[in-house]
Amino acid sequence: MQLSIAMMVKNEGEHLERCLQSLVPIMEAVESELIIVDTGSDDNTVDIARKYTDKVYFHQWNDHFSEIRNITINYSSGEWIFTIDGDEFVYNPEPIIEFFNSQLHKQYNTVLLDIRNITTYDKQIEFERNNDILHKLTGQLTKKIFRNTPDFHFKGAIHNQPQAEKPYVKIDSFLVHFGYMSTDPELMEKKFQRTARILKQELDNDPWNVYYWFQLSVSYAMHKEPKKALDCAIKAYDTANELNYDFSKRMYLYVHFAAMYLQNKMYQELENLCVEGLNVADGYMDLYYYLAISHFEQGKNQSAIQYFKKYLAINENYEDSIGYMDTTVIEKSIDSRDSALKALIILYDREEMYEDLINLVYDIELDTLKDVMSLIVNAYISIGEYRELIKYENYLIDNNMMQDLHLALERYYDTLKTNNKEEFLKGLLDLNSNYSKLCKARLYLLEQKDCDKSKIQELIMNIDFQYAPNYYGDIIYLSLVNNININFIVNSIRENKINEYFEFISDNHESVERKIYNYLTYYRSTDRIQDLRLNKSLAKYGVILGETNFSEEEYQYIFFRYIKEGIHYLKNLYNDEMLSYLYTSHVKNNEEAFLIYIMNAFNYKEEDQLKYVQYLKSAINEFPIMAKGVKLMLDRQSFITEDNHNSHNSLNKLRFEIEDKISQGEITEAKRLLIEYNKYSDDHDPNLQSMKGIIAMVEGKYYKSLELFEKANKIDDENLDILYNLGYVYYMLNDYTNAVTILKKCYKYAEDEELIKDINGLFVEMKVIEDNEPLENTNDLSQHKLTDVDFRKQQTKLVFFSKGDDKFSQDIIDYLSTKFDVRKIVVKDTKQIDEGMHWLIFVGLNGVMS
Repeated sequence: MQLSIAMMVKNEGEHLERCLQSLVPIMEAVESELIIVDTGSDDNTVDIARKYTDKVYFHQWNDHFSEIRNITINYSSGEWIFTIDGDEFVYNPEPIIEFFNSQLHKQYNTVLLDIRNITTYDKQIEFERNNDILHKLTGQLTKKIFRNTPDFHFKGAIHNQPQAEKPYVKIDSFLVHFGYMSTDPELMEKKFQRTARILKQELDNDPWNVYYWFQLSVSYAMHKEPKKALDCAIKAYDTANELNYDFSKRMYLYVHFAAMYLQNKMYQELENLCVEGLNVADGYMDLYYYLAISHFEQGKNQSAIQYFKKYLAINENYEDSIGYMDTTVIEKSIDSRDSALKALIILYDREEMYEDLINLVYDIELDTLKDVMSLIVNAYISIGEYRELIKYENYLIDNNMMQDLHLALERYYDTLKTNNKEEFLKGLLDLNSNYSKLCKARLYLLEQKDCDKSKIQELIMNIDFQYAPNYYGDIIYLSLVNNININFIVNSIRENKINEYFEFISDNHESVERKIYNYLTYYRSTDRIQDLRLNKSLAKYGVILGETNFSEEEYQYIFFRYIKEGIHYLKNLYNDEMLSYLYTSHVKNNEEAFLIYIMNAFNYKEEDQLKYVQYLKSAINEFPIMAKGVKLMLDRQSFITEDNHNSHNSLNKLRFEIEDKISQGEITEAKRLLIEYNKYSDDHDPNLQSMKGIIAMVEGKYYKSLELFEKANKIDDENLDILYNLGYVYYMLNDYTNAVTILKKCYKYAEDEELIKDINGLFVEMKVIEDNEPLENTNDLSQHKLTDVDFRKQQTKLVFFSKGDDKFSQDIIDYLSTKFDVRKIVVKDTKQIDEGMHWLIFVGLNGVMS
């Protein structure tokens, strides 16, 4: 028998199948036997073992690893013995097979194999995806295959040590070890307690055993007890000194001791120990790595740079290093190359060695780049290498790392003062990503110039705003400040994303509430759900940001615009049952619950004061940020008291009565009723302002009327009667440009035939269209070119000022009216004379007639 594969196992069901399967090629190619000694498994270990061999034996565990290992040797009949554990597997068996099928095995007595440790499940997943990382795993050369001589045996109760004979040979098969990881914390705890207990027992019997102190330190370190691990490492080191051991043959003491100083963040002690160890035997990779870290942490930047470079040089050719060939040492920094490069980038940044820093950016692993991307950006920009930065972006785009670069650029941009931002933005205009468009938008904002719609549309092309970072909100802000409809940007993104953008905008720009106010007063409400959603969100941020900056009138306009748009939006989303029965737990968020309570409060505004107040208070509880606006609703008390309800039935009935008195010319009575109406309303009631405006218009007070109708329209910009009256007043004041603009808006949404007819009549009067050319209500007036009209002058206007009514004056007015456009004004104050003079084109009478 050429080869005996000897194993000792207990509860290795998690890994054993993989181990034994990896041995099959060896057993098929080399005359072999598989011997498995089980020491008390209670999982499926034995069942798995019997699938591969009939040589399964059972021995009771006796707390002595070497004794059990030697039992496996006693069962072995082969010329060679291969000891492998159940949590290991042969990664590449071919070199082992070649060793036995050639004459090489006749020249040596012991074979060294490279064991690589997988210590976390992340490493396991990475290894299974890409076996190339094998050389980056921690490991050591270990004696694993031995000539079966009569004297060959293991010794040591724990971490059994083979008493191997020379000469040794290293072959290129790798073992992969999973023993330092487990899905079962309880099992790992039992292993620790068992190992620590055995070591302590051995040390009680042999307190001068350096190796046992070392192994106890290793056990505490794995158990995440760094202070105890350090104490045991110090004991091992001091004992070795007292025994005058040759440390050059026990470099594992230095390497492990240094790691314990590092775990305990004792950087000066770490530095001293590493220097001592390297003086004993130079070339150990871990010692250079730990020495570099000690200098890094102490701010010794230049020396840290040199030691990291030395570490990287050894790491590059690790298998030629002294540490690799030392079978007593496990060097854990084999997979720390990226950590060293990261540290070097930080050091180069500290020392402003930007060219050296940039030379590393293509060498470091992509996953590590995220941690130092800001330093990389700073290096490129500090030396003005914008073109190289653009090339680097192309590299990152190819490796799906573009967003990390852009985030670092954002962080850098945020640190710049305004006068330095222009250079930064111009330097990045040639980036091959959408970030260049963001830079262009920001340049427009810095220039504080109007930007036309075509330029903004060019900027947003191919940007998916649903998935773009929130700082792309600056493009939305650019549209906002230029009063360009942003619905074409936000139409395809979710509401929570809209909120993200406006949170960014509000955090990074001043007077945002003013931009929102201007935008919302520029764009009237519509029934389109996408407009409602956008305007609701805008108005919400206007309310929040403008709470202390708006005038009372502006705040109330934005607040009630928010309420109106929000309720209308919800009515498009939910059915009446959901809204009426207050199923607030079923809606998306507290804001929607707030709006439902507000909507239901309005339903009781005139009928039940108590319910009205209760619903408003419930609304505040849902969305406290709107408390000021809701308090205004409570303070206004715009509901009808019981006494007034009995006398007028409702505020609406009183309003209709006032309008009726106005239409009958009973202005004095209308004014009296208006005083009564005002008791239950306030200046923010659009109907109140409208009725005052009509009375002022009837009295010939056109400027006063204009002021009142504009105020009413600002409160309720969807009321077409108010809009028409506003346009009519402009018409009466001979301001045809504003008259046509406003009447166009009114006409666009008009459905009432009488209103459409009245608008057509005014257009005829202003010579916008011919007398027999009524506009079709197509909601599109572009065919009539209303914005390009060259208005003709109307017939001559005359104004007749009088102190009162008399038959003589009226006869003159009646005669003149057959030839001219005549208006009579009964003068009570000089302001009326000014209004009359503004209205007329030509005074046909000399002086003021009385």
